[in-house]
Amino acid sequence: MSSVLIPAIQRALDAAGWACLRFNFRGVGDSQGTYDGGVGESLDAAAALDRIAIEAEGLPLAVAGWSFGSLVGLAAAVADSRVRAYAAVAPPVSLNVDVGPPAPSENQLRAFSGRVYAVCGTLDGFAGPDDVRAWACRISPSARVEVFEGADHFFTNSRHELATAVAAHIAG
Repeated sequence: MSSVLIPAIQRALDAAGWACLRFNFRGVGDSQGTYDGGVGESLDAAAALDRIAIEAEGLPLAVAGWSFGSLVGLAAAVADSRVRAYAAVAPPVSLNVDVGPPAPSENQLRAFSGRVYAVCGTLDGFAGPDDVRAWACRISPSARVEVFEGADHFFTNSRHELATAVAAHIAG
């Protein structure tokens, strides 16, 4: 939650008029608990959705996540009918190991009606453009995928542009 990328996305969402909640998963920073392979972290994301729904009662919900958080965010988004938009920033789908929670079922993906946006950089070894495109299209055939030329996993030289793009997608 303290990586410079996450606050940049939060600021862009705030500027677009969205109520935002950023949080650490269990066992990260000062959070209680221990890493749970994505399963417990999905419960953390679901609890965060419930909390922001109370704070922003009646407003549409969206989920944005970066790296591991994008996979956890997907699990939470497809399990919650209140979520209208989902943004995955640099999902680590180019790794040859399972990272994050179990993939959502085909039924969950078919039932998810939210807009899907996935973004990666050309210099990201965890989220290669071809892998991200294929992954996003499995989530939704109408997924929008954007590739930032020269961007690494942290969007070091394009943080502001990325945050603006994520906020624009969520705002619809």
